[in-house]
Amino acid sequence: MVRSGLAVLAVVCGGRALRRLRLPISAAGWNRGGWTLRGLDGSDDPAALISSKVMHGVVLLHLASPRHGKLTLWLMPDNSDPDIRRRLRMRLAVLGQGEAAQ
Repeated sequence: MVRSGLAVLAVVCGGRALRRLRLPISAAGWNRGGWTLRGLDGSDDPAALISSKVMHGVVLLHLASPRHGKLTLWLMPDNSDPDIRRRLRMRLAVLGQGEAAQ
């Protein structure tokens, strides 16, 4: 009885964890006006960059938007172009210097 209860609990917790892994967005973009997140329905919503981190060619973006909440986007070699990641790393470095100067 206890084992079956634990099995059901594990399945429920596993299902919830998997649902949280699916991002409700299909793309993210940045321009001089700020960050935007494109939802699965095609709508663009404004977002704010909370923080970013670069590790061994991988770029992590922590974004927040009113509609989607807080999200962490992983830009890796298998899901983004190397040139895009390179330019983004340069822009993030410039933004970091600008924030430090203020």
